[in-house]
Amino acid sequence: MPSPNLDLPHVQDNPTQAPTTANTQIDGLDNATQRLFTHTVSGSFTITDDDFRTNFFHVMSGTPGGAFTADHLGINRHYAVKNDTADNCTVEVTGGGGNSVIISAGATQELYCDGTDVEPLGPAT
Repeated sequence: MPSPNLDLPHVQDNPTQAPTTANTQIDGLDNATQRLFTHTVSGSFTITDDDFRTNFFHVMSGTPGGAFTADHLGINRHYAVKNDTADNCTVEVTGGGGNSVIISAGATQELYCDGTDVEPLGPAT
């Protein structure tokens, strides 16, 4: 059974697999807390579950042609979004229903998702 939020493998009873599993976990945590991923935006879109789990810093680039929405998996997650487009970006959990955050064009915002709501962590820069 994998971890509940980042979907990382748990160490199994077989001790010969423990080093491989531990290395996978360490790499997964490293990526989930440090890695940058650029999304080329042409309009509203869904961040894939894998991209959301395995990257910390999400950069929105491209030409959306107007305000757009980036929705994502509803899990507990601390992450950041840089809106490198000329239009506002709304970040929300897929399916909506909870709080969302609007990130102005050119702004960077740290966010937290509790599985339903997306909340800003401090002011945008």
